[in-house]
Amino acid sequence: MKLSNPLLLGATALSLLVMTACGNTTSHQSSQQTQASRQQKQSSQHSKRIIVTSPCPGTTFYAFKEGREGIIGISDWLYKDGNKKILNAVIPETKKVNTSFITSDFKVNLESLINLKPDIIFYYHNYQNDGLQRAHVPAVDLGGKDQNPKTLQVLWEKKFCQTLGLPQSHKYAQAWQHTEQLVKPHKKDHHLKVLYINRLGKQIVVSAPGTTQDYYLKAAGLTNAATNLNVKGDAGRFVNVSMEQIYQWNPDMIIINFGSANDLLQNKISGQDWSKLKAVREQKVYSSPVGLHTWGNLGGDSPLMPLWLTNLVDPQAISQQKLRKETKKYYQKMFDYTLSDSMIDQIFQRR
Repeated sequence: MKLSNPLLLGATALSLLVMTACGNTTSHQSSQQTQASRQQKQSSQHSKRIIVTSPCPGTTFYAFKEGREGIIGISDWLYKDGNKKILNAVIPETKKVNTSFITSDFKVNLESLINLKPDIIFYYHNYQNDGLQRAHVPAVDLGGKDQNPKTLQVLWEKKFCQTLGLPQSHKYAQAWQHTEQLVKPHKKDHHLKVLYINRLGKQIVVSAPGTTQDYYLKAAGLTNAATNLNVKGDAGRFVNVSMEQIYQWNPDMIIINFGSANDLLQNKISGQDWSKLKAVREQKVYSSPVGLHTWGNLGGDSPLMPLWLTNLVDPQAISQQKLRKETKKYYQKMFDYTLSDSMIDQIFQRR
């Protein structure tokens, strides 16, 4: 459903008010007050109450003022997978968002959602559309053809702007283009096998081909150690594997999305012996950076991910200083916020 353009409506109302004021100079002050009152009312009428069922597009939308101010509901994975201190500082509005309408298994509780009185719902793919039409508000599917982070974010930005009647700013297309220009001169086949562990605990869940993490590795010229896994569908791309399988892969590097890289390096995980792996012996085990969202997932920080990976494998190509500088510039441009040095330390800290 195509919504009215709030900018066009606001401009039209403002033009009419200005003409009225100019035609009656004796009531100039009164006319100004009326104009201000009507502008405030017009702004209020078109301040959309937005629900986003996933933090991946949700943090992507925070690059827009309308997203920061309009999102009233989002999955609590926003805080589980993000850095709460950074979130609250960069996007203070997140302190007020409601997370009660998403169940623990990532399903939408329709009654709780309706109680939030949204104007627009952005949801991620069919498995979350369980009767959303009963909310009687526009519902926009953000599913794409694959998990490529660049094409998904460009798609999400386009749908967000179209739905809200905003001009297309192409912020994410430009951000990805900038990253690709920085990485391209250094992108080559590094012959490094990288195991991306999506969740580390009693079970070890790895990112197989076709996952967002797999696309990140390819963007930096790296090989996914789990590339030989046979997978089907979105959910099937995250696979439980045994230590025996990991020993067969014997990766050159390990990156952990959810779980402790420090515990793995110190061999503290009960029932698992990581000590004989090449990546562990060489201390090449890392945690995904965490800003608004974990960088290992898709979110507002995603265009920075190939820079971090390039820094890991070739610090002369993208130095730590360069990575920090690019991260600071990115947050200034995308979220209108200047990160402190201590906040940047938090993002890249090994956990």
